[in-house]
Amino acid sequence: MLFVDQGKTLSKVAEIMKIYGLYASESQYERQLKTWGIRKNRTRDEWHLINRVVEERRRQGKESIVLINGVEQSKEKLDREFARSGYREHGGMIIDEY
Repeated sequence: MLFVDQGKTLSKVAEIMKIYGLYASESQYERQLKTWGIRKNRTRDEWHLINRVVEERRRQGKESIVLINGVEQSKEKLDREFARSGYREHGGMIIDEY
């Protein structure tokens, strides 16, 4: 999907879709994506849950691969998102900063 997988903006998606004869406004795309439950970004709570699962697996000595919308997330992306959502690494341990 152009919006999620390729990171296109809704205005760019609308522009591209016009080439194929689909004329819809940005707000129409926003409404339809919301109806379908499609979002480009995860919430802070979702990252909190992902972090909890990854950390629990790490404590068990297991590696984790995180897939979002079927796309594997890099370690760098996970570290960045965990930091943005209120966590920071400290000696290999993630500390909740709520």
